[in-house]
Amino acid sequence: MDIEGPLWADTARRELRDIEFKYVGLDSKMNRASPGGHIEFRALPNGVVLVDDWTLRLPIARRDTVEHPFLHLEVRYRPQETGGRVVSAKWPDYTWSAPMGALEAVLRDDSGAPLAGAFAKLDNTDYAGHADASGTLHLLDVLPGPYALSAVDSAFADLHVGGEPAAHVEVAEDGVTRVHATVASPLASVVSEFCTKGLTGTTSSVGRLYGDDSTSVVSGGVVSARVIGHLMPGKQSQSRQADSALAHAPGSVPDTLAATSTTNDDGVFVFCGLPPGAVYSISATSGEDRTAPLETPTPKTRQLIRRNLYLVKP
Repeated sequence: MDIEGPLWADTARRELRDIEFKYVGLDSKMNRASPGGHIEFRALPNGVVLVDDWTLRLPIARRDTVEHPFLHLEVRYRPQETGGRVVSAKWPDYTWSAPMGALEAVLRDDSGAPLAGAFAKLDNTDYAGHADASGTLHLLDVLPGPYALSAVDSAFADLHVGGEPAAHVEVAEDGVTRVHATVASPLASVVSEFCTKGLTGTTSSVGRLYGDDSTSVVSGGVVSARVIGHLMPGKQSQSRQADSALAHAPGSVPDTLAATSTTNDDGVFVFCGLPPGAVYSISATSGEDRTAPLETPTPKTRQLIRRNLYLVKP
């Protein structure tokens, strides 16, 4: 195995700038992944030369999952790229910071209305924030480069929900990059994350269980939901009988009016398929601690509801 490629230098300043290389002498199947890399150097005023930006692309082997009795397993290769960039460096007598960028993203729904307060993020990064009253997201000190921008309803922003990107953007250095993004449905990513069958004709409830300090999340807690009545037009719920079943992910309980859910590592619980137009009560236990029952009406339209529970000591 060897490498080859151009080396770029500033001959006037006598400074090394870039090395672009590829691996040679590999198996032809590996070459389909275009293995290689890129290294950038930066000469600083204090005489230090930094490797301040680099990428490395390698072929990753994956064997065929189906074994044939007369043939060897086929090995396939896919590229995997990693890299990094130095954002700042400090010496006793000198500090250097890389040029950064800023992003302004205007978020709107399908009708063109601004999504005020929507939570948006640059995927796979810590860059995130809430849109202002005009639906504009402001992010400062963003590392220049390509990003995928996603948005989610602000009521569920703390649940680490993924989703399809609303826009792809290239953030430039030493300036403000502006982009307009249409978010089809801020709730869609929450629904796809927690309710695999969607919200067809039903209401679902997603929440988080907190400890008695109201801040720490509780994993492994048992949350119970029970339908206790129906909402009559213009009246409060009167009957404690419900003729619709209560279902919850990943399964359902078609012959009962109650269900349980166990909180995950983030303390999140979910009930998908609540009867529309009903009143349900949820409560939780963890060890000897429990919550007070929380009664909530479900609307007669498709909707996702956020409800949190808080444990109290006996």
